[in-house]
Amino acid sequence: MAGIPDVNELLRTKLSEQSIKVSDFTGKIHTLNYKFPLYLRPSKPVGIVMHNTSGLVTLANLVGTWKNKEPSPPPSHLAIDRSGEVGFYVRLPYADRATENTNRHLSIEFQAVENGDITREQVKSAAVITSFAHVVYDVALAISDSRTASGLAHHSLFVERGNPNGHFNCPGQAIINQKPAILELAKKFKANMQFSEEPAGRWEVRVDKWVWHYTFSVDGSVVWLDPFNKKTGKGRWTIKAGTIVFAWTNSTSKEKWNLPLSSTDQTGQCIMDGKTYDLRAKRL
Repeated sequence: MAGIPDVNELLRTKLSEQSIKVSDFTGKIHTLNYKFPLYLRPSKPVGIVMHNTSGLVTLANLVGTWKNKEPSPPPSHLAIDRSGEVGFYVRLPYADRATENTNRHLSIEFQAVENGDITREQVKSAAVITSFAHVVYDVALAISDSRTASGLAHHSLFVERGNPNGHFNCPGQAIINQKPAILELAKKFKANMQFSEEPAGRWEVRVDKWVWHYTFSVDGSVVWLDPFNKKTGKGRWTIKAGTIVFAWTNSTSKEKWNLPLSSTDQTGQCIMDGKTYDLRAKRL
């Protein structure tokens, strides 16, 4: 694999590994004429917003539902039908704007009637997606009851009370009550949420006397943090010639990691101030 991996493809693979069927409608959705066009999210998502379709519309027919509302805000990133099948609509690196007052969340539509509950199969699929968001984007495996807290949120949190068209009952209390079940299962899926050549997630990196924490995103960005003095920085990563190569912002340091990745004993080299150091890293 060369370059930056496709985050949608990574999620599709993880869903398929759990025998969850996936349908991809992103090609159709991204060509629609929206009043507020799709755009790349300026930063990684901090949480997931749950929605309700308020009717048993099929995954394929959701495309037509959103198309008939043109020009309109874009639809959700994902939808899950009663069987657990997942539909892809807005590519994950893009802001979906299906949720008011945020461009820092992923959105999931649950196929359900108004005020209805979701099935065990929908809980499972949502748990895989939540676990994926935790590993890839560092979204907390926690209940979010605010617009800013990291974790599993719901649509009505973001609706202004003065908005007569606001979805105050979305996704409904029955679905909100499923947050603990989704998170409990997501924690179990976390152990299997690893990628052979993708460093997505958090790592502890040791070079000589230094220790850093890296947080990788699948869009090719990486942030480092010194856990002791809290200094931080950012950069880019890419896969080239059998290694992961780093380019750090405002730094002359050079770094590369050997492939394949090892979650417990990753090796590499770091060049700082003209001196070459061996590197060791492990997933957190």
